[in-house]
Amino acid sequence: MNLLRALAISSLVAGLAAQETRPLVQGRLEERSGLRILRVWGTPQERGYAHGVLLGREIVHVLALEWQARFARMPEHLERMRAALPRLVAWPERIAAELRGLHRGVVASGARLRLDAVERDLDLRDLEVANALDVFAVLACSGFTLTGPAVAGGGVLTARNFDWPWTGPHLAEHTLLVVQEPGDGLAFASVAWPGYVGAVTAVNEAGVAVFVHIGNGRLSSAPRPGSWPTAVATREVLERGSPGAALSVARAALAHTSPPASYTTRVVLPVADAEGRAEHLFEADVDRIVVSPGAPVCVVTNHFLGRTPGRGAALDSVRRQEVLQGILAPAAAGREPATAALAWEALGAVARDHRIAYSTVHSLVFRQDPWRFEVAIGQPQAGRRLVPAPRTTPRFALSRAELFPDRSTPR
Repeated sequence: MNLLRALAISSLVAGLAAQETRPLVQGRLEERSGLRILRVWGTPQERGYAHGVLLGREIVHVLALEWQARFARMPEHLERMRAALPRLVAWPERIAAELRGLHRGVVASGARLRLDAVERDLDLRDLEVANALDVFAVLACSGFTLTGPAVAGGGVLTARNFDWPWTGPHLAEHTLLVVQEPGDGLAFASVAWPGYVGAVTAVNEAGVAVFVHIGNGRLSSAPRPGSWPTAVATREVLERGSPGAALSVARAALAHTSPPASYTTRVVLPVADAEGRAEHLFEADVDRIVVSPGAPVCVVTNHFLGRTPGRGAALDSVRRQEVLQGILAPAAAGREPATAALAWEALGAVARDHRIAYSTVHSLVFRQDPWRFEVAIGQPQAGRRLVPAPRTTPRFALSRAELFPDRSTPR
């Protein structure tokens, strides 16, 4: 009897010790109006770990499908990217810690780590490559910002289509909202995928919005060694960028980038300046950053207006810009102020479906005051077909409190 009691006590002590060494999960999965939200908080490592534990199986599943679509026929391309990554890409320490925590969480989730397309298990380098894809790949995108009398009810109304190479339904089926609540920074919400910590479409709790588009700066075969991915630099803007500091933070953070294909980062403030401009455009390539204030009605597709020198604008980019300008012309002239419904109509007019290499995977319409945050996600159909995001229903509308609840409230 004494032996059985001793074994029971020993087992209990071992279990308690294991619980003490196992990190707390500083996050949870929520659902609002049918849209999944991953909410994580704490230190970078804690947020990464929670992300990995809560979505580990999905992270492996999505990455396996993406690697299958991109590299199954050319696995050597992935191996070259993996080998080049330590030289070409540097991570801010907070992001590096978050990625390490992410990998640790995926392993702790119990997910089967096998990536059949490359015949090995997922490792930290795979997660790093996935979060540096804006260094190795390109995107398209369309968007606009309107201010003051151009907006029904006033204020700043901004919108964007995110166009990404369509590699399969997993890109839409697993899209979710990631809400990060740093212990020492501003909370922000990013439209993303399991395992992705960068920000290509995001809004912070102060009402600053950030969107990434491809630009038409100089092309290069590789970034400067030690560069940040653009979608990582935008994290600095979101975490550190109050409306008064966002532009200076963006200039400093984007100076660490040198995207080979060039990227335009739209930074949209919640209040316009004296000239009625709320949007500023930062285009970075391997040489430099060019900054341009927007206009009361600012349309952005995939070329940087007024950049010299630079590549010529693609006809598709010009066409989408002209379509958007035409739809928004009455608002620009002050005749018919734009509503959210008009914003969705405009996004729908330039959306891309599965027949084009770059498909509109998600879209966002945002205004801080009066509050409006609406997300649409593309809907996969039979085969590889896609209904582009702005043409889908339902759209997911979240209140300010749903997105950024009071962080002083006990969890």
